[in-house]
Amino acid sequence: MDEFEYLEKSKNEIITIDSLNKKNDCFIRYLFSDEGNENIVLDFINGVMIDLNFQTFNNVVILNPFNLTKYLDGKESIV
Repeated sequence: MDEFEYLEKSKNEIITIDSLNKKNDCFIRYLFSDEGNENIVLDFINGVMIDLNFQTFNNVVILNPFNLTKYLDGKESIV
């Protein structure tokens, strides 16, 4: 099973806070840059904004700059 098959399968699994490695760069980039996860990104941004007593946002648009590789040895690029 390659990385993308694993990630697609993982999208349908129930994720608990205990099962996450919060420092996993690949997971965070995938979570925050995947179209369809706008609500997750918006909630995260607004959570930070509320903590800082700043005005919150109503919506976000994900413009994915990452071209993730399909292979472990493949080259990733950022536009």
